[in-house]
Amino acid sequence: MTGDAQIGHQARCVGQGQWVVSFLPGRTLSKNQASAALRVAEELDAMRGYAATLGLTVLELVGLAMMDNSAERLWSLGDAAQALSRLGRAQ
Repeated sequence: MTGDAQIGHQARCVGQGQWVVSFLPGRTLSKNQASAALRVAEELDAMRGYAATLGLTVLELVGLAMMDNSAERLWSLGDAAQALSRLGRAQ
């Protein structure tokens, strides 16, 4: 199995229904798990584009999107951005 040509990752059957994925070294997976891993890699490639459009890193985008949208959480977004910046993770 291979992912989208842009991502360059692949999964290879190693026998007895076990698969290895290029970016998950040392792990053996079922065919369904290997397929899911390649789909994640493809989605990550798309998310890089979304994050860049928003001026965020992928980790920032995912972290902020995972927050619930209560007023308390929305007020904390500035604090989260400052903390990430101090850690050198913000763009």
